[in-house]
Amino acid sequence: IDIIMVKHFFDPKDAGIYAATAVIGKTLLYLPSSFALAVFPMVAKADILNGDSFKILDRALLCTIGMCGAGLLAFAIVPNHIVAVLFGAGFAGASGFLKYYGASMALLAVLSILISFNLARGKTAFVYSLAAGGAMTVAAINIFHSSIEEVILSIAAVFFLVTAFNIGLVYRERYIYYRDKNYALIKAADAVNPD
Repeated sequence: IDIIMVKHFFDPKDAGIYAATAVIGKTLLYLPSSFALAVFPMVAKADILNGDSFKILDRALLCTIGMCGAGLLAFAIVPNHIVAVLFGAGFAGASGFLKYYGASMALLAVLSILISFNLARGKTAFVYSLAAGGAMTVAAINIFHSSIEEVILSIAAVFFLVTAFNIGLVYRERYIYYRDKNYALIKAADAVNPD
């Protein structure tokens, strides 16, 4: 929807630069998607066996953040080369936006891991935050569209809010899980050795 809205608000040249930025930036979303696919069956199995699915989440997030971090580093160091190789010199204007758009896609990649993790455990409450995020994205682009950079930064801000909210939900559950697990261990130890 962002590309459609940019085409509406900007001239064809700027819309083309945005589209090139989006295509390249979305590699940071699609490359780590294999981790999201792998998380689902592993977490579902751990959940059925009452295992610790949060350790699986930690590893998946670490791998995703590492891969996205490497991509963001490339976007920051050699953006001109990346744009020139993929789209040619005519889209050189996209290189200045690449790291910002890439950062928003990195947030979305982290969010995709959280979504897969929640779905594997049968949790669906996160859907409301995604719907709110979609509405906020449309509203943000409607309000902030004086430049391509403003559009990208508004999208990144929305993705940051939605991702941070979902991280908060998951890690709140994690805290409760480990607190209850430690309490059960202490109770079991007291039952064995009441002294």
